[in-house]
Amino acid sequence: MNLSNKKVLIVTNGFLPRSETFVRAHIQHLSGTKFVLHEAWVPRVDNAWPHPYAYIDLPYRIFQHWRGGIPTSSWYNKHIFNEIRRVKPDVVFIEYGTTAGMIVDALEQCRLPYIVHFHGHDASVDLVLKRYADRYRRLASSAAAVIAVSRSMQDNLIKSGFLKEKVHYCPCGVEASKFETQANPHQAAPLFLTTGRFVDKKAPYLSLLAFSKVLRNFPEAKLIMIGDGPLKKICQELAFNVLKVGDSVQFMGTVAHSIVVEHLYKIRGFVQHSIQAPSGNCEGTPVAVMEAMMAGLPVVATRHAGIADIIEHKKTGFLVEEGDIAEMARWMCHLIKNPFDAAEVGKEARKAAMKEHCMINRIRELESIIYGAM
Repeated sequence: MNLSNKKVLIVTNGFLPRSETFVRAHIQHLSGTKFVLHEAWVPRVDNAWPHPYAYIDLPYRIFQHWRGGIPTSSWYNKHIFNEIRRVKPDVVFIEYGTTAGMIVDALEQCRLPYIVHFHGHDASVDLVLKRYADRYRRLASSAAAVIAVSRSMQDNLIKSGFLKEKVHYCPCGVEASKFETQANPHQAAPLFLTTGRFVDKKAPYLSLLAFSKVLRNFPEAKLIMIGDGPLKKICQELAFNVLKVGDSVQFMGTVAHSIVVEHLYKIRGFVQHSIQAPSGNCEGTPVAVMEAMMAGLPVVATRHAGIADIIEHKKTGFLVEEGDIAEMARWMCHLIKNPFDAAEVGKEARKAAMKEHCMINRIRELESIIYGAM
């Protein structure tokens, strides 16, 4: 079952930062005749100029956003409804629960089957869940299907009122063509890599603290940190002025994805110390972890959200509890001391990723859910 003969309207949040590769993958690889409604401050389909009415409530929406409310209005939903009616899709597919919540009036009015794809913060941040509670209740009632990218997210959505039979587990996938060869971590220097935004749920400072413990036993070890965000300066201060490990840590900032892939083939292991942030924010199933597995690397990460769904401890990677930097350091040291175990775990990780996390297979699974909801 696929969507080859269907018209699919994909609704995005409009901004598509570099990290949202999964949204781009859906736009590119879902079958059918696709239209994209960029739901930002001034919504428009496929980047066309929006109708003049779309600008009418823009000041109001900016004010709502500024005062911490939901930036939407009757004018806004009317425009969304008119755009949906103009496109005449067979199904509407919405990225993020918050996006769907903002346009739920239009979705209910158009009476078309719609599917909501939750990704992480939209199903975990306390303030978001409180602010969107009424709208999520309406989504639970009228959505044809809901996608969760981790088992814990699936459970949380069901507990919050979404019907069990409507909530489908389907994490994002990885483009296997970018990882055609098996990495050789046993031949690599004692070099570790972590990638992602420098934000609370990624807890880059905890990866840094764990690495500082590794240096006590292996002063030749190195850590590369790729990404940017509000915690970057704090981590640099921690590395250079507090832990005094700055010479062993490289902060690369935001780089092209091809550079990330290139570095995956030069390292002993990948590390990610994800946690539940004070705001409640959690990961979905991190693409960076799946990419490291696809490359054939051992991953040292936390038992957090979707990470625990895809890594089998000691077989396809190593899992530690959130906040346990000593245990994370221990497994990083293990990979340095036991290079051939790093190779074996990496091979098993690649085998599992090729079987479970190829993007095209996940896209076909997603299409089956969308088709079944129509």
